[in-house]
Amino acid sequence: MPAHTISQNREVPQIPYTSNRAFDPLPSIIFGENGSSGVNLGRALRNETNNLYYPDFEPALSVAAKKFTLRINWPGYLPWCGVLHAFDYYRRDAHPVTLVQLAHLVARKISLCLEDLGTEDNRSRATDPDWIVNNINFENLVLIRLEHVGKGSWQPVIAYRSSGTL
Repeated sequence: MPAHTISQNREVPQIPYTSNRAFDPLPSIIFGENGSSGVNLGRALRNETNNLYYPDFEPALSVAAKKFTLRINWPGYLPWCGVLHAFDYYRRDAHPVTLVQLAHLVARKISLCLEDLGTEDNRSRATDPDWIVNNINFENLVLIRLEHVGKGSWQPVIAYRSSGTL
């Protein structure tokens, strides 16, 4: 009997960011491509997102702000955050970013986060051996959705997609 390759998703177990300020949460921003949920972060980083569902959709990232904070609580490390633009300033009339642009921006920030957490200073603080960032293949990470976790703050839901043989 021939072996079958399967793909298994394991959600990165992040502690949800909590804000101490009241806010009205915006709907989650969902990503999907190629008949499955999520967008591969490696392809999003390289702008290879031809099969992304609704690529021109302009998701609501903020009611009024032009920037937002991406909050990542990678298991075993201190919280990390980075600021992203909610508008495309390369256009003359500064439209909100599209879903395809957002996928690229988030992939870039997650890549920077993992690089930062993988430095010698942070490596020595890692407490969860299953999620040591230097052992994670970025090409196997999938951005499932963004959740609005505070006024001006979003947290990515990331899965690790590994292939195995049955």
